[in-house]
Amino acid sequence: MLRHVSFHLSATTFLRRRRYHSFCRHFLAGPPKTFKSLLQVHALLITTEVATNPFIAAKLISLYSVFHHPSDSTFVFNSILPTSDAFLWNSVIQSHFSNGEYLKSLRLYSQMIHTGGISPTHFTFPMVASACGEIGDFYLGCSAHCSSIKQGFLGTPYAHASLIAVGSSFVYMYCKCGFLSDAVNLFDEMPLRDVVTWTTVITGSVNNGKPRLGIFWFREMLRDSNCVCEDRPNSRTVEACLKASTFMGDDPSENEGNNSRLIESKILHGFSIKTGTGLCCYVQSAIHSIYSKFGSVQEANSAFHESTTKDIVSWTAIVGVYARMGCVREVLQLFDEMTRLSDLVPDGVFLSCLISVFKSSSSSKKNCQAFHAVILRRKLGINNENDKIVVSNSLMKMYFELGLVESAKHVFQTTQCQTRTNEESLNLMLVEFAKLGPTFRSDCFEVFRKISSEFDFQAINSKSLPVAISLCSRPVDLSIGKSIHGHVLKLENKKSSATISNSILSMYGRCGRPDIAKKLFDSMEKHDIVTWNTMMSIYTNTPNHQEHALRVFDELHCRRIYSNPNPDRTTYRIALSACSSSADLTRGQLIHSYIVSESSERLDQDVTIRTGLIDMYSKCGNLQLAQDIFDSTHETSKDVVLWNTMISSYATHGLAHEALSLFDKLEHNHLSNQQRYDPPDEVTFLAAMLACSRGGLIDQGKRLFTKMTDFYNLIPNCKHYACLVDMLGRSGDLLEAEKLCREMRVPDDGGTWGALLGACNVYGEVEIGERAGKRAIELDPCNHGYYVLLANLYGRVGQWSDVASVRAMMQRKGMTKVIGFSSS
Repeated sequence: MLRHVSFHLSATTFLRRRRYHSFCRHFLAGPPKTFKSLLQVHALLITTEVATNPFIAAKLISLYSVFHHPSDSTFVFNSILPTSDAFLWNSVIQSHFSNGEYLKSLRLYSQMIHTGGISPTHFTFPMVASACGEIGDFYLGCSAHCSSIKQGFLGTPYAHASLIAVGSSFVYMYCKCGFLSDAVNLFDEMPLRDVVTWTTVITGSVNNGKPRLGIFWFREMLRDSNCVCEDRPNSRTVEACLKASTFMGDDPSENEGNNSRLIESKILHGFSIKTGTGLCCYVQSAIHSIYSKFGSVQEANSAFHESTTKDIVSWTAIVGVYARMGCVREVLQLFDEMTRLSDLVPDGVFLSCLISVFKSSSSSKKNCQAFHAVILRRKLGINNENDKIVVSNSLMKMYFELGLVESAKHVFQTTQCQTRTNEESLNLMLVEFAKLGPTFRSDCFEVFRKISSEFDFQAINSKSLPVAISLCSRPVDLSIGKSIHGHVLKLENKKSSATISNSILSMYGRCGRPDIAKKLFDSMEKHDIVTWNTMMSIYTNTPNHQEHALRVFDELHCRRIYSNPNPDRTTYRIALSACSSSADLTRGQLIHSYIVSESSERLDQDVTIRTGLIDMYSKCGNLQLAQDIFDSTHETSKDVVLWNTMISSYATHGLAHEALSLFDKLEHNHLSNQQRYDPPDEVTFLAAMLACSRGGLIDQGKRLFTKMTDFYNLIPNCKHYACLVDMLGRSGDLLEAEKLCREMRVPDDGGTWGALLGACNVYGEVEIGERAGKRAIELDPCNHGYYVLLANLYGRVGQWSDVASVRAMMQRKGMTKVIGFSSS
């Protein structure tokens, strides 16, 4: 900010020489209290030509850091370059580090050692290691670790107590980056440890999914004789242990019951009371979370009311306990108690916990809106801009989950008028609109454009970016997808590049551009198994590109010997699907042999793989092998998807009676043992109805439709209606089929009218067929099959002018029939 401020100083502003030392002493002893006064003092220092003095510059850098203006700290530092003073380098690195600008602090560190040629000190390494941990830069962290060893700060058996912070910071870095074993090895090598070191390894163990290890380190800490501090453990240590006790139930390796873990948690609770660490609000919050996790709400309530000091964090913790249990009345009672008996003002986090209880309860929408009115009437959550944003985001999330989209929009618009436009709210809106499906696609893109125009592209967080990419799922969205791809390439932090690259790869496939996807695939430096699977899936789902999918599989299969990952079940499933689509029996049998001979996980027994094999052999014409695989699968291992695939296989081959027999067997298994066997689902009934349609079993097909709705309470979709219309059409009852199309109670995608059009084509019924064709094209204008069927119908009765009209319409829309693929 300093470089943008203009100072108009008169001649009297310049200090006389005899007052120079007095002014400097006053500045160093009593720093400015406000940012504005700091700017004025800095201007005076510039006029006296002492701003470049190392001591004065270090003080200025520190003060700008305190006022959260690290960019001005850098401005002061650059004004005295070049300098070989490590203290000044540490000061400017600390300015950015303490303000959360970890990437900039690491850039200054690199500039310090490469450009400045300055050796880092024992004050430098803790900041560098912690910054690497925060942004997940494991490789730079390892490099800094090696440098610290070379300079003697680590790796010596007689390390001084002042160097403990260096070791602790690298333990923190390894834990944050997910390399817990490296953190433990470094911890074991440290000859001296303080409470920060112990707390770091305990917290790191818990955060890396090893809560039992965290408890082990806590016990070791109590027995350790090399701890240099007297007040051990502190409140943060106890908080980490309480979290470990909470998470032990989530560890698959833990077999202890809730009762034993609750007893252990109570022991830790007692320890916190005995040592006095339980007075800390964060420890109290962890205690409440433990009792909430084990369903001991009364224990949490007792611990809360026994506490002598209740701050806003304690109130928030106990409200959060009841909110997670869905206790609306108790939450509102606590809210009333806090506002009546204390002078505390509810902040944004507290109100967010209150609002969350309405999302998890069965409260009516009116009650939620009533509480929103209470917030507005009492003017709660307006202490600062951050509270306004937190409360508004919680309200928006609540309204979205209750289906009140317009109310959520209103909250968003009101917040934008009262506060700055913030990226948190925009990201929330983007994710929630995407959850609502294609209906709100335009709203999603509008929010995305707002983020891109008003903020840097990096404002889109790790949750929203994949959502924005997934929105581009049609050829018309290709330009927006390319724009997102271009922004991603400009991002400096490539921390999630593999995940994002795979999402972009999939996006090009959905937009119908496998050629661009292949270029991106070839340009990627590393390919994980998800990348290979994505590229194969793109080719498999693109007409006439199944052979390309199998080539990608062959390339993966050949390279697996070197550095590429081994194929997983998804890889084989996609490869089998490609063989099914291309009816390539030889390649399918080869892939089947790979599954049996090369898989270390016995994937040939996996039910999803067996489903893919049945589908492949069936579509390649070898129904006997498909049936053999189905029969060899253990009865209890057969899920409903496997049954559906086998029934569909019989239906495809025109074996209606075999399909219905298998359907009856599935139904009998479920009715005899409902807990062990799955019931028929919508896909099962669709496959059985399709078998009836192709086998001419019209009455059986109608009975299946009735059983589906009346006995199993399943809701038919447009495909079920299309199948029923097809059955009526095959029997020649076109008027009844048309009536069904008009009276169906689900949204139509054109499939039912298309089925009616196909039946009219068989019987040469122009009048009904023309109505059906126009309605099908209206509902699905991009389906070339409807145009072809309508043109064929006109041609069958000699209406050649209408044939020419339909073909001209196809040419205007740039539509061509894909050879070898049906219109479905």
